[in-house]
Amino acid sequence: MLFSDACPGGLGGYSVTIGLAWQFNLAGLNIDPRVSNNLLEIIGAVVQIWFTIAFDPDCPPLSCLLAWTDNSSGAGWLHKSNFDERGDRLHDAIARKFATVLLDHSCMVFPQHIQGEQNSVADCLSRRFDLTPTQIESHILSSHPEQVPTNFQVAPLPNEISSWIFSTVTRPSESTIQKPRGHTKSTTEPGTGGHSSSPKSASLMTHSSTSHQPSSAASYTHASSNAANATTSPTPNADSNWIENIRHRYSEGLSKKPLGTWLRNSGILGGLAPFTMMSAPTNCSLPLQASSKHGKTPTLPRSDKKP
Repeated sequence: MLFSDACPGGLGGYSVTIGLAWQFNLAGLNIDPRVSNNLLEIIGAVVQIWFTIAFDPDCPPLSCLLAWTDNSSGAGWLHKSNFDERGDRLHDAIARKFATVLLDHSCMVFPQHIQGEQNSVADCLSRRFDLTPTQIESHILSSHPEQVPTNFQVAPLPNEISSWIFSTVTRPSESTIQKPRGHTKSTTEPGTGGHSSSPKSASLMTHSSTSHQPSSAASYTHASSNAANATTSPTPNADSNWIENIRHRYSEGLSKKPLGTWLRNSGILGGLAPFTMMSAPTNCSLPLQASSKHGKTPTLPRSDKKP
């Protein structure tokens, strides 16, 4: 099981299986303005999967990695990414890198969403850069012992992964930015402007929210918490066996009956189409019986008229 988190100040994650954690500090970097918090979340999840594959000796080919993130957009992008490289080049590049990592190691991923307050270890790793690796290990083992194994430790990222993060999130240099083309003279003459089809608004402004109060600069520390999620589950402090509880929720979700069950009657050549029901009906027989005779196809009379 893998957990990751991200914020404007850094990235972090850890693996319950191998007990290794990692951090990446974004402070002081010239961050590309296209890099949103949602994009940082997906970068953190990709790095966590990449990091686990690189360090876990028990990750054979065709392994399925259970990846937890507290960002619903990140979980959705891990499941399916179909960005247009013409308009979302950065998103498309990250999705391609993620696919390359999985293909190179013949692995698959099962992304899941977790509430922000239950992702406290990864949340701490992505924010507490004021502590040394030894200090943060002691802090997490003492404050969240139910969420990490006893061999928990923070390891440095490989240079390949660190270089990829840096090149992805930082602003490109001026030499790599494609300059816009100069203005070219149009070969067509301007036409009439036409008439306005919409009446002029009486107000000069559009108030999108009159009751919103600006938050403090440090409010991003809890931005990843999904308070709107109505799924109730035990908090880490209230449940001593937190890891087993997470595994149970995952297994329970896989074993649930699908929303619809497809029912088919074998041997029926005619009649109503099969149907979808929430539960199996008591009688699946259709009113028409199987036919062993083939009917004749009517043909139109041939005309001798020439067209």
